[in-house]
Amino acid sequence: MNESEILERIATIFARTGSHAQDLIIGIGDDGAVIAPTNVPLILTTDCAIEGVHFRREWSSLREIGAKIAAANLADVYAMGGVPKFLLVAAAIPKGASDEIFELAEGIAAEADLVGAQVIGGDLSSSEKIMITITAVGTTAKPIKRSGAKVGDVVVVTGLTGWSKAGLNLLQKGLTNSDKAISQFKKPNPPYSNAEKMGKIAYSMCDVSDGLLSEAKHIAKASEVTLEIDPELISKLAGFSELAKLGGEISSDHWDWILSGGEDHQFLATVPADSDYENHGAFKIGAVKSRGKTYLELVGRELPNEVGFSHF
Repeated sequence: MNESEILERIATIFARTGSHAQDLIIGIGDDGAVIAPTNVPLILTTDCAIEGVHFRREWSSLREIGAKIAAANLADVYAMGGVPKFLLVAAAIPKGASDEIFELAEGIAAEADLVGAQVIGGDLSSSEKIMITITAVGTTAKPIKRSGAKVGDVVVVTGLTGWSKAGLNLLQKGLTNSDKAISQFKKPNPPYSNAEKMGKIAYSMCDVSDGLLSEAKHIAKASEVTLEIDPELISKLAGFSELAKLGGEISSDHWDWILSGGEDHQFLATVPADSDYENHGAFKIGAVKSRGKTYLELVGRELPNEVGFSHF
């Protein structure tokens, strides 16, 4: 199958009409996509994933990999208080591996369908290993920045973190103790609808991609405050006992998973203390305090030396 034939089939896979088709003037098929001007701010975000660095094919299907990378981009748009509308996809695959790009495309398209987003263009090249870059375009009436946290705010999260890191540990050890953890690592399920609700009340927000404490520190530094995280409150979140039990079964620290594990794509935010955050799908795990000696405080526990994933 030559490049033109591959691109034609990919175009067929992405030939979905998204929820924001009225904003699309020109889609796949020309040198560039064209979207309609908008009277609200645009959000642009991009992520790159490389085989052997961000994913391993012996652990995940190509469809899962495509969906996971798309989810990372979509979650970033929601974290900015926006709604994703369009995606651009650039991929490099080994020569002769056309079936692989189709599986990746199916995964990307399926994840985009969850939020009504649409793939409107991209690029294809060859490489020894699979590499994918996705750019998401969204809109927001009011961008939410990391620097918006205010003293007296409540720190909230949309759900328990740590499942993806637990799944990674299981795969690294060749164990199958938890289908839930492994599936969450292979293809996370970000709470998109809850994130959209949070965008209406949050002063600051992050997608938890590199670890709960890492994202909390980003917010604290940008806002020049201290975020106090309370493990006792985290232990009340749904699924905590199950995750703690799994940690005991495989002799791993479930708190390391929860506090420093990434790729769950839950959402961490600070909201006014008098807001109805519980009705917006969020749960209190701490408070925003005046800037102290450190940007982070962990009630009753010492902070780990490393608080999240680093690419370098």
